Amino acid sequence: SSFGITGTLLGVLSSAYFQTESGYTYHYQNTLTGKVDVFTEPGVHFKAPWFSRVTSYKQVMTVAFGSTDGISITRNRPAITVRFADTYTGQIPATFRYKLPRNKEKIATIHQDFRSFENLVDALLVKTSRDVVVNTATQYTGEEFFQGGLNQFKAALNDQLRNGLYQ
Repeated sequence: SSFGITGTLLGVLSSAYFQTESGYTYHYQNTLTGKVDVFTEPGVHFKAPWFSRVTSYKQVMTVAFGSTDGISITRNRPAITVRFADTYTGQIPATFRYKLPRNKEKIATIHQDFRSFENLVDALLVKTSRDVVVNTATQYTGEEFFQGGLNQFKAALNDQLRNGLYQ
């Protein structure tokens, strides 16, 4: 019947395009040819029906530990328990904002390593954020930290994140 053919044709046509939105990066892979492309701007793009995979990534992510103060959060976890150099322990709330690079080769590498936005957030960003806080805490005594060392702690944390993160 012509309705069945028309419906099938509409199905093929609608699966031959995908739309990209502002604030997201899209990794496109044609599984038939292996061609990879990255889209960072809004638009409509052609894709091979049935033989392509489109993975979206938020361009800016926020990972919070503890209080969130109503900001938009990608992942929220409890405050981080740390042990200072003098064996005192404490709970440190922290919020980290990460931004994806705009470079297509870097996005392709990130996708190859993590395969999805969820894996990127959980396996890299949450883990790295927690590790940096825990490791930075070992450089301070509890007494230093609680008697005004918070600003130095923040500066050391920022330095470790900027200079030691996944490139």
